[in-house]
Amino acid sequence: GLNASNPQTGLSENGSGTLTVANGATFNDQTTDSGLYIYTNNFGTDDNGSTAAVNNQGTFIKSGSAATSTITAVFNNSGTVDVQSGILDLSSGGTDVSATYKGVGTVQFSGGTRTLDAASSITSANVVFNGGTTTVNGTYAASGSTTVSGGTATLAGTTTSLGNTVNILAGSLSFGNASQTVVNLVQSGGLLGGGGTLTVSGASTLSGGTQGGPGTTFANGGAEFISTGFGLDGGRTLRLGGTSAATGSYVQLGLNASNPQTGLSENGSGTLTVANGATFNDQTTDSGLYIYTNNFGTDDDGSTAAVNNQGTFIKSGSAATSTITAVFNNSGTVDVQSGTLDLSSGGTDVGATYKGVGTVQFSGGTRTLDAASSITGNVTFSSSGTTIINGTYTGSGTTTMSGGTATFAGAATTGVLVQTAGSISGAVPLTVSGASTLSGGTQGGPGTTFANGGAEFISTGFGLDGGRTLRLGGTSAATGSYVQLGLNASNPQTGLSENGSGTLTVANGATFNDQTTDSGLYIYTNNFGADDDGSTAAVNNQGTFIKSGSAATSTITAVFNNSGTVDVQSGTLIFAGSLNNSATLHADGGNIKVNTELTGGGSAIIGDNSQIEVGLGSNQRIAFAGVAGTLRLDTSSSFTGQISGLNADDFLDLADVSFGGTTTVGYSGNSAGGILTVSNESQEVNVALTGNYLTTAFAASSDGLGGTLIVNSDNALNRTAFLA
Repeated sequence: GLNASNPQTGLSENGSGTLTVANGATFNDQTTDSGLYIYTNNFGTDDNGSTAAVNNQGTFIKSGSAATSTITAVFNNSGTVDVQSGILDLSSGGTDVSATYKGVGTVQFSGGTRTLDAASSITSANVVFNGGTTTVNGTYAASGSTTVSGGTATLAGTTTSLGNTVNILAGSLSFGNASQTVVNLVQSGGLLGGGGTLTVSGASTLSGGTQGGPGTTFANGGAEFISTGFGLDGGRTLRLGGTSAATGSYVQLGLNASNPQTGLSENGSGTLTVANGATFNDQTTDSGLYIYTNNFGTDDDGSTAAVNNQGTFIKSGSAATSTITAVFNNSGTVDVQSGTLDLSSGGTDVGATYKGVGTVQFSGGTRTLDAASSITGNVTFSSSGTTIINGTYTGSGTTTMSGGTATFAGAATTGVLVQTAGSISGAVPLTVSGASTLSGGTQGGPGTTFANGGAEFISTGFGLDGGRTLRLGGTSAATGSYVQLGLNASNPQTGLSENGSGTLTVANGATFNDQTTDSGLYIYTNNFGADDDGSTAAVNNQGTFIKSGSAATSTITAVFNNSGTVDVQSGTLIFAGSLNNSATLHADGGNIKVNTELTGGGSAIIGDNSQIEVGLGSNQRIAFAGVAGTLRLDTSSSFTGQISGLNADDFLDLADVSFGGTTTVGYSGNSAGGILTVSNESQEVNVALTGNYLTTAFAASSDGLGGTLIVNSDNALNRTAFLA
């Protein structure tokens, strides 16, 4: 004891003791069991033992078999400490001048403040920093291992070796700007700092703590990331070689972390690099891998944090989702073999590959893939991100657009397309081989989306814009209570519309079925001003367009060009824009209402209990082909088509011809047809009929709405001939 008491009185004199090993002298600790224990007592304010010291000017040896010997007093060394066995624990600091620490054992600095001058050296096999503050201004050359489990260790002099293994559990280790090589690195806490490079030739195990400073750690043998606490800070780069993995249920990796000793963050963020030829495998099983960045204010907002993948980044674990909130730059391969890898802060991709049976999600920031990059798997575009794909986009997987913007600069193919929000754009084709589900968002740009497997339209929000064409193959349907489809829509991210409108095409051989049940289908166009008034918006039906749902009314305000079949089986289909029909319209149990002119020289069929109403002129061939059909001509004087099959149970409603006491009806013709003339004192309308009618068969009455209703009382009409 270096502040002992009088064994006769039990009292201690003020002041402490000093043990000095003189220059040229040797002290050998040969203890075998509990070791040597040099200590000091605290007897109060005036006798607290703070002046107790061991001054080694000679040689201090620990050679005994005791596991640990401890000196709790200040230990000042200007000689040599030779730890030949076990651990020598120096727990109260000291001053070292031209000091030497050596031996095959372990020297441990575990408290107080210790400063080794430039002439001092540590060449012990094993060195442990376990507390206090230790500054080595001289030579540091551990041959076995360096362990930091507490305190602060600064290697400010010449560091030639950290040993084969560096083990950081807590505390702080900084080795300046020197370059060091070790075989193994184990870090579960604490701080590893400095501006130099640390090369780890073997395995690294990283489960906690932070690496900071502008230096680089080369984990050439790969690294295993375990648990939730490891991070990089202050411009630090961790470069992974070999094979690395994130294992366990959940792994966090912070790229703008803080010093676990102080809770403070250095300015600048960290960078994780997967080197060319290296592999990083996310094997997490529960909550996934989370690589994130913190914002500590203006000068340290984490914006420079990045993951640079130059090798192969794999997600193979059973965790549903792993997330990287830092910028992710890819010049290698991302292989998502399971679940979802969410990249939420953009990045730059050069010669990059994204593949796998899992899903890669681009959910934030701006990402640009160059012409040499490719995506061949499942992709989700979400949130507010912007993704520009200049390379190849192919595969039989699923493309999901739930937010943000995806721009395709090269031809793209996918197996399935699901769009609930966001914007898809580009001037090139996007081909969907399987089913498409469209419930929101916009597709823009002058390209074409080929929905070869058909599309299901759900809800109220989907639209086309900027010259976009959506071409439906297979079988498509509008389902649910209400579906809106805008043909001069706006970008939901910006609220702005591109110049030019959209086109919906039902391809030859394809079917579109309006199955809506409540408020119906509404295909419309917006007017955003002179250069973007929606006038070029169109629906082009080359296949079969059906209305079969129970909704009372569905409405199309855009131009509708029909070269296929329109089959209205229920309710009323209203064409509020112009209708150009060169093929067949069929009121097949439902009604067709054309608010404007019906052009195109095609044909129309009126089935049982069905009605066709034409607002302006028409040049169509219209045939009654059922029971109790009605043709209503709102502007009959402009009707230049032909009517056939008008039977006794059918009605021709001339809505613009006022019925009154002077109204007359007459017919002149032959077996092939003739002219039906309806007149009153101020109007005369001539309508061409096809078929064999009696001149006296027609009668006029009021339609109840101010117009004139014409019926044919001749039941002998052969309707089949007219339809032929």
